[in-house]
Amino acid sequence: MSRRANKMRTYQKLLRGAIRLIHRSGLHTLTTGKVASESGMAQPTFYVHFADMNTLLQKAASELSDAVFRR
Repeated sequence: MSRRANKMRTYQKLLRGAIRLIHRSGLHTLTTGKVASESGMAQPTFYVHFADMNTLLQKAASELSDAVFRR
């Protein structure tokens, strides 16, 4: 797998992990460590793909919105 494809796969894993956690436990319990752990990654990997939690939440909201409107 190319480096670019691997990076995108990791990005998607983190994003989906965050969405699962929000669904399961709510937004108030979300941390970068929990997102990384849920995604099978180390916490520093989170910051390779997202500047901060707000950036992740914006991307997650966009992804969920896109999914709703594709139906």
